[in-house]
Amino acid sequence: MPTYITINSDKSFTFLVKTPATSWLLKKAAGIEKGSARAGNVTAATLSLKHIYEIALIKKKDKAFQDSSLEQVASRVIGQARSMGIEIVP
Repeated sequence: MPTYITINSDKSFTFLVKTPATSWLLKKAAGIEKGSARAGNVTAATLSLKHIYEIALIKKKDKAFQDSSLEQVASRVIGQARSMGIEIVP
């Protein structure tokens, strides 16, 4: 999990833990070690839309996606899945 620690000059600090990377969540949901090297030609795994929306709900908690709708976040997750060679089925 990406973690950011900022240490200030007065010895105080901030500790920020972000959600896991989208590719990691997709690989765990699909049960694969890595994506396809030839994403357009070879399918590495298949996921349902239910899995995509569950991942989108996790990623929606991230600060970068707070202003986006759930559909927009799911669309980005689908794009990441396609680039990894993961096929999405209804």
